[in-house]
Amino acid sequence: MYITLFFQDWEFVINKPNVEQICQLMIKKGVTIKWGCNARATDFSQKLMSLMKQAGCVRINIGLESGSQTILDNIKKLVKVEHIKNALTICRKLEINMGLYSLINSPGENEKTLRETAEFLVKNGLEDEFWWNYPIPYLGTELNEKAGLTDKSWPELSQFAGKVEVRFSPQEARRFLTRSIWQEKYGKLYFLNPLFSQVVWRHARDTWLKPLLGGTLALFLITQQVYFSLGVIQTKAF
Repeated sequence: MYITLFFQDWEFVINKPNVEQICQLMIKKGVTIKWGCNARATDFSQKLMSLMKQAGCVRINIGLESGSQTILDNIKKLVKVEHIKNALTICRKLEINMGLYSLINSPGENEKTLRETAEFLVKNGLEDEFWWNYPIPYLGTELNEKAGLTDKSWPELSQFAGKVEVRFSPQEARRFLTRSIWQEKYGKLYFLNPLFSQVVWRHARDTWLKPLLGGTLALFLITQQVYFSLGVIQTKAF
């Protein structure tokens, strides 16, 4: 049994000397906890991540946002796709789990950029490792000004998530990305690929068939117990 800790700092690794000092102290003091943090893809280095690993780091989450350089540039992420690939390589080499935050329907999103994201995810084995969200035009941001929503309140802005300077509605973009991932992984006629059929079957089995059968079996056993208690079911003596 061990203690786990997550440093909820969006830029934990940005101050590298500070991170090095923390890790060195943890190692020196024999602090044996498993921990994780958030980091920018541009802050990854083999040397620093090796020290973090030695100090107990087992997970690092980064903001992927998109696998399209066009989108990364549009949102002024100041990150290159190559930075993300480098971060992934380092984490896999050191056996540090990586989590990805992503955005769907950022300004300029279209068929091409969504396909680029799908291709990036599949080629790097990340299609099941990312959490997606829609960009919200918060007050004071350039996105808010572009959308002309400076007079809206904070609660009102969530309804405009993923709807600024885009080709698709948020729901359409999500479906298109999902379909593009399937096509990238299983081929354009993915629905005819036996491997895809297996994935669909496993998903159906785990999400509704097992709970359904489990509930039916539980109901059956409870019913039998009630019947037995009421004497409806008779037992024979051998």
